[in-house]
Amino acid sequence: MMLTALQAQLELGDCEDAISDHDYRTISSHCLPTRLVPSLCIEGVLQHHQSLRGMTPPEAKKAFLNLIQSWPLHRATIFDVMQSFTSNWPRVLWLAIDQQGLHLLEHRSRNTLCTYEYSSILSYSPAVSCLMIITGTDKKQSKVILTTSQVISFFFT
Repeated sequence: MMLTALQAQLELGDCEDAISDHDYRTISSHCLPTRLVPSLCIEGVLQHHQSLRGMTPPEAKKAFLNLIQSWPLHRATIFDVMQSFTSNWPRVLWLAIDQQGLHLLEHRSRNTLCTYEYSSILSYSPAVSCLMIITGTDKKQSKVILTTSQVISFFFT
């Protein structure tokens, strides 16, 4: 909601009575994934937008970018993957790769299931459609096998 409110402040300026639900949905499509727009709480966006009264467009842009940068994994590259190494997780996941390591997330969610810091990766075998990772310590290791239709091997060369 706050992201859309900041985008509205940037595009429309201060909240006016003439701003319609349709206007907010259009603005939300400029900053949110399309699948999230229909479920957006417009009343919440309106309240946040009203709280931004007096904020200039440059201030709104800076606040927008600061909000995005505060999210974990905001600079990660994300891939659709399938896993078969545990029945505790969904088969389809997201693999996020960033400066800290590899992160497995629920598909289309920011919910992180696990993180493998680069220091915990003992070995890896990238291929065009598959990635095998050995993590852990010399005494206890885990094998993670991920398949994807996206090319990820260039990250590890």
